[in-house]
Amino acid sequence: MQLIIDSFCNNLMLLTSKEELGKWLIDVIDFIGMTLIGGPYVVYYPAGNGDEKGLSGVVLLAESSIVVHTYPEYKFVYIDLFSCKEFNTEEVLSRIKRGFGMEDPIVHLLTRRIR
Repeated sequence: MQLIIDSFCNNLMLLTSKEELGKWLIDVIDFIGMTLIGGPYVVYYPAGNGDEKGLSGVVLLAESSIVVHTYPEYKFVYIDLFSCKEFNTEEVLSRIKRGFGMEDPIVHLLTRRIR
């Protein structure tokens, strides 16, 4: 399964704080019941043009990965939760929406075939 979310959001702490985004990643892993094997790795980046900056966070999981890219100046986030383990997408999506204070998210759910 792959849950991809693009959204405006109101929780600026998750968009700007390395510590808060790292805690959020761990919380999502625990909520879904996945196995952390690396991270969370959260880095601040100034974009090459100097106008855009934000955080990129990733956790490596036995079941795959979660990647987050934030754009605080636009109040925007991209999230990609990729897993070979099935999970309740409605519950996870609801938790993600609440955590980020999302407004009108664009959500894609892809099914993946294993073997």
